[in-house]
Amino acid sequence: MPYTGIDISNYQAGLPQPVIAQADVVIIKATEGNTFRDPHTADLFMKALREGKKIGVYHFARPGTTAAAQAQYMLDYMTELQLTPDFYVLDFEDETQTHDEAWAKAFLDYTAEVSGLPVWFYCYVAPLKAYKYKSIRPHYKFWLAGYYLGYNPIFGFTPPMSLDEYILFNDVNTVGIDFAGWQYTPVGRLPGWDADLDLNFFFDDAFNEMVGAITPAPVALAQLEYPVDVNTRISQDFAQSGTNFNLATGGHTGRDYAVNIDTPVEVVAPGTVLWADWASNLPGDDSTAGWESRWLVHKSFAGVTVVVDHGSYLSLYAHLNFTPMNVGDAVEKGDVIGYSGNTGSATTGPHLHWEIVPKPFAWWTNGYYGRVSPGAFVEASNKEIERVAKAAGISIEKDFLEEIMALYNSKEEFEAALRKNIAQPILDELTPGKAGVKNAGNVFIMLYNIAGHLEEFKNLFMPGKAGVRYEGGMRSLVRSIVEGKK
Repeated sequence: MPYTGIDISNYQAGLPQPVIAQADVVIIKATEGNTFRDPHTADLFMKALREGKKIGVYHFARPGTTAAAQAQYMLDYMTELQLTPDFYVLDFEDETQTHDEAWAKAFLDYTAEVSGLPVWFYCYVAPLKAYKYKSIRPHYKFWLAGYYLGYNPIFGFTPPMSLDEYILFNDVNTVGIDFAGWQYTPVGRLPGWDADLDLNFFFDDAFNEMVGAITPAPVALAQLEYPVDVNTRISQDFAQSGTNFNLATGGHTGRDYAVNIDTPVEVVAPGTVLWADWASNLPGDDSTAGWESRWLVHKSFAGVTVVVDHGSYLSLYAHLNFTPMNVGDAVEKGDVIGYSGNTGSATTGPHLHWEIVPKPFAWWTNGYYGRVSPGAFVEASNKEIERVAKAAGISIEKDFLEEIMALYNSKEEFEAALRKNIAQPILDELTPGKAGVKNAGNVFIMLYNIAGHLEEFKNLFMPGKAGVRYEGGMRSLVRSIVEGKK
């Protein structure tokens, strides 16, 4: 299974961290010739580092000075930045051929010897066919740039063919070449960035051999949850028609819950916030590329919207009254990411509109703009989590209240104790007009005195967290306790 990757430079200055998070491998420009140092290297590097990505750094070769001088120029810059990549790359493009193959080999040798790190050789398919680079093939991995679709945009990590098919199509002699990766488009698009990106696939054997295997994020054996109480009335479900706001050919693209304004909305699973603002502020025009750059969210319809990336899918929450979230925020399952409302033009009353968008995106092919039934998705995902857990001999993660319930003889005894000892005191503390931050300490002391299983509640009051965000979560939890739904 190839790893996904992007290579970026000053042309992608300000690239948001959630966009970088979508790739497995990130390669960043450092220098060019012996006169240009990319001023955005450190910022892009740190964003990739925070996301735990494998990071490469590249030098764009220019005529005029020796290979050793340009290699040292790159290494000096990285030393000044106090950053160490996993590997280096020589970007050897068409206009640099006056250096010749010997120059490229000298650069690679010097960088490998001085840095002690792996080094790759990047080139286009036409020079590879013309110049062969026979002296480089036995010693260094090749990263090939070849664009079957030319400069037609490609959305997401979806190359039009395999590298083997591309090489066969272009009649390239690859004897002795060990390909580390393939840059298959310079005009790729990823959600959250309405501009060109170089998109790549990097290959297991070559990449792992050089810089170590990429360890996939562990699967959290915790089931997905619903954004509001599962018993909430559904005013319009996925694929149902009946309003003027269904632009998808198959009908409604999500699930609508009939909730009152300011009902806390919880995220269904851990993830990273890609958007948290009015949909009218989303990027992109009405072109195909513009729509896809904003996940096909209608600027007028959606109102205050939160989009969360969960790795293999997105979840979307629209018509909110307010969200305390910011782009790039990491969220855990059950975090309150907003409060329901009646914002946007596609609403006839207060409700939450909830969507699930699996990857790879099928924007124009499934009849629902790439969306699937949120309810069916959660049910199917939870069944799969149960299957995996059972096969691995791992128990499903229980929520806090389930663990506490095990301390009592019956559900009724448990609920009676919670109502008397926890629910009512908390409700008393969080009455309107009292500041959540002021009373948080009192609430915590009450909870701490009840039982020793209070890690979830401790997390609600972590320093630096917004009080309003967690007051909503507490209110929702207390309400579910009092109503006997936990």
